[in-house]
Amino acid sequence: MSIITTPHLQRLWSDAQDHPEWATTRLWKYVFHHLVFSDEKWVVSSQQPPTHKPGDPRRLDIVVESWDSSATTTEALRTLLFVVATPASASPSEIEQVEYQAFTAACAHIVETKIESVWAMTCVGSAARLWLVAKAGIYLIPFVAPGESLTDRGGYLEITTHGQDVINALEYIKEHPVPPKELLGKRPLPRPEHARLPPSWHDSEVAEIDQILLHAGA
Repeated sequence: MSIITTPHLQRLWSDAQDHPEWATTRLWKYVFHHLVFSDEKWVVSSQQPPTHKPGDPRRLDIVVESWDSSATTTEALRTLLFVVATPASASPSEIEQVEYQAFTAACAHIVETKIESVWAMTCVGSAARLWLVAKAGIYLIPFVAPGESLTDRGGYLEITTHGQDVINALEYIKEHPVPPKELLGKRPLPRPEHARLPPSWHDSEVAEIDQILLHAGA
């Protein structure tokens, strides 16, 4: 079912088909603000780094955080979801890059916060996939859509036809900020051997987690 039900959404959707990454990010920020994360509990922002380390040059297209009600101060925020976007015209290699960016961002957050897992989302224009990333995992674990392919726009859910499925998945993530163990038990997809990152990105935390897992299995 489509979620493009208003003139505003139609305009943003159309722009995301014809323009670069900024139009994709603008569409999804609007969807997040107005259809999913609309109350004051949620903080939806862009151009945030995956860590709070001084000088971290990496930037996410969208980060969703929530006020942590279990904390003793109202200043505490918990990261719910990392989002990396690419234009609708993206090539398979460009899709591979955003998928690897999402994975590296999640790994960076896992290393910094010492949590076990976090949610991620990649967008190709107006189509999306949602993933889990686990400290003990090799790569992305598909959530919605659950296919076995990587770098394939056909494996993404287009919001003019499957938009409600994407919204339902985001609502599930809202209700389960810590990914359930039964989902983490699913097999991760194989990590690309030669994935590339933008010049401002690095994947040092991926190597750090790999070393931890290697020593744990020794």
